[in-house]
Amino acid sequence: MCVASFNAHETIGNALESACTQNWPKDRFEVIVVDDASTDETPSVLKELQETLSFRLIVNEENRGVGTVRNQLIKQAKGEFIAFFDDDDVSDPDRIQKQYERICIYEEKFAQGMPVICHTARMQIFSDGRQRIEPTVGVNPGIVAPNGEEMLRRLLVGEKTEQTKGSVATCAQMARRSVYENIGGFDEKARRSEDTEFCIRAAREGAHFVGISEPLVTQYITSGTDKSPDAEVENMIYVLAKHKDLVNSYGSYEFEKSWVELKYDLKMRRFLPVLVNFGRIVLKYPEYLYRKAIS
Repeated sequence: MCVASFNAHETIGNALESACTQNWPKDRFEVIVVDDASTDETPSVLKELQETLSFRLIVNEENRGVGTVRNQLIKQAKGEFIAFFDDDDVSDPDRIQKQYERICIYEEKFAQGMPVICHTARMQIFSDGRQRIEPTVGVNPGIVAPNGEEMLRRLLVGEKTEQTKGSVATCAQMARRSVYENIGGFDEKARRSEDTEFCIRAAREGAHFVGISEPLVTQYITSGTDKSPDAEVENMIYVLAKHKDLVNSYGSYEFEKSWVELKYDLKMRRFLPVLVNFGRIVLKYPEYLYRKAIS
């Protein structure tokens, strides 16, 4: 189990306890934490937690970003499988067991040697107390899971099928360590959307995305510099530009970029830019706008 930690002194204890107390033989898993130069009380909280919980702690001297930290965790991991846990989430005690079984059964029946990546649904809890279940992809165990072009269309232009309705967040992700190594880990330039970018490259390599419909991760929606709307839009545009060749083959990079900017302006309640941008999209990209509307 791999945990990326940054300025999470209020939540890291529950997150780590859920990782360290998984229903899995204790001599067959390890928990690794990389603290990315937290500026709050997280480092001291982690040291205190080591007195009661068993995990290996690595502390970065300078902040390097979530993509780099995830790659550090991959390099440090010794096990055959890697599951990522976020520092403000809590996982069900049976999460690892259920994801392991889902991967192994799918590999035997359908994968034909291709990489397999497993996500679970998540229970999201917002700061105002609202709750919602965020589904994930590939939850039907009796058929071939989404892979290749089907997933690329979902990730790059939002073209959904019945099997790709859902998200692929790293905080609910598990795969063989070799899968992460062969795909090249996470993009260290991405401080957000690194999970989407990783999955795009995985799909380009033909990976199969299997899922579990049960929300085995409770995700507490917290704030932070890298979680700001500015960071989200900047990094998503970076991801689209990096894979511009595929975006244009399935649709239009300029439209997708404009769509991301439109959603950002709407979230920021900048209504004049929303109206101007939406009018331009209607005139210039009616076909792609219609596709968004029906997907």
